[in-house]
Amino acid sequence: TSTIERILVSIVVRDKNAEKTVQAIIKSAQTGEIGDGRIFIIPIEDAIRIRTTERGDIALYNAEQER
Repeated sequence: TSTIERILVSIVVRDKNAEKTVQAIIKSAQTGEIGDGRIFIIPIEDAIRIRTTERGDIALYNAEQER
């Protein structure tokens, strides 16, 4: 009996980027073989950037770099 190595990757994205992220993961990970993995989409109730106390979507990306 062989075992399949497993890893857990957590990615948090804004709702508007969820489907693009899912498609990117599938495109890069899908081999068609057993062990390709699964994607679970779960709601994140809130996000808070500790440094600035920003909450919600704005806490998920660095607006300072977009200037």
